[in-house]
Amino acid sequence: MIELTTEELKQRFSDSIFKRISETADELGLECYVVGGYVRDIFLQRPSKDIDVVVVGSGIAMAEALARRLGRGAHLSVFKNFGTAQLKYHGTEVEFVGARKESYTHDSRKPIVEDGSLSLCRNKERISIISKERIADELNKILLSPVPSKGFIDLDRSGLLQLIFPELVALQGVETRNGRAHKDNFYHTLEVLDNISKKTDNLWLRWAALLHDIAKPATKRWEPRAGWTFHNHNFIGEKMIPDIFRRMKLPMNEKMKYVQKLVGLHMRPIVIADDVVTDSAVRRLLFEAGDDIDDLMTLCEADITSKNMERKQRFLNNFQLVRQKLKDLEERDRIRNFQPPVSGEEIMKTFNLPPCQQVGALKSAIKDAILDGVIPNEYEAARAFMLQRAEKMGLK
Repeated sequence: MIELTTEELKQRFSDSIFKRISETADELGLECYVVGGYVRDIFLQRPSKDIDVVVVGSGIAMAEALARRLGRGAHLSVFKNFGTAQLKYHGTEVEFVGARKESYTHDSRKPIVEDGSLSLCRNKERISIISKERIADELNKILLSPVPSKGFIDLDRSGLLQLIFPELVALQGVETRNGRAHKDNFYHTLEVLDNISKKTDNLWLRWAALLHDIAKPATKRWEPRAGWTFHNHNFIGEKMIPDIFRRMKLPMNEKMKYVQKLVGLHMRPIVIADDVVTDSAVRRLLFEAGDDIDDLMTLCEADITSKNMERKQRFLNNFQLVRQKLKDLEERDRIRNFQPPVSGEEIMKTFNLPPCQQVGALKSAIKDAILDGVIPNEYEAARAFMLQRAEKMGLK
């Protein structure tokens, strides 16, 4: 979130309604706190006319006293069963609630209300009666904030994150064996999320950052020589995403498939950048990523959180080399979203074949030959290669 100075905060609370609330609270000897969406919107630098106030004491008594102070322009609604009151005044709505203890009958939304303190964590399990769609909407707001990690850390501290997103909480912790430890993947993930949020406001790319290592707990293994490993966590993570999206009532359409794709591919540029950057490897990356290649590279650059500055700079330099090769090969070979120049239909017609495994094998061989740079991405070269390969397969 954006850091605000004391003067900026004072400016946001300079409206006369806050002065009246303060005067009324002093008169009644009550403590009052502005909470909720109004506070969130301050840090998101968004205007708001909806104010939530928690009163340590009776919220209704506070609202009634304020209404009397404001006079004719104030309209007051009281909800005694909930211990709340709403006051409308010149286009601003103020909701008052007393700090309270609540008890509930099974599956009821209506609380039995008693006076309490400002602290309400013991009731965190009540999040289960909030709709999944509402929770997803709030998570999206956190993800779209300038520094999303702060929201997820607060959810974790309140105990809510375990209830709404246990897979993310499972990333927490560091295990050491034989003097070798892995990083805390929860805080690494939040660092990646903050990094990418400096580069893009694409909500689904931010979701990909949040989920890119989600399968690390499931794939963590100790290998005496290699130490801690997380082999295939990108592929396992890709398979986990539909269940997560379904449970959270997130869209199961192309947006989910986009997140899956980026999570599944996010190790590929890193592997390339950590080795010799070959044309063949870059062609295959471009082919598989297609139009999402730029987003994938942005995700992978955000994933560099090493504290070893020399290693970090080496990765960044190699990523620039990968980006340049992507540009050069795209201009030369037109690999992005390409289909082999010789179609399956032409293969069947040429060799009088029905749809069969041999047709697929020939088409795949042509594709691999282009991606490996054996032949150019051109029809005549592809057809000649097809005839040669077919002869080796015994086709005429």
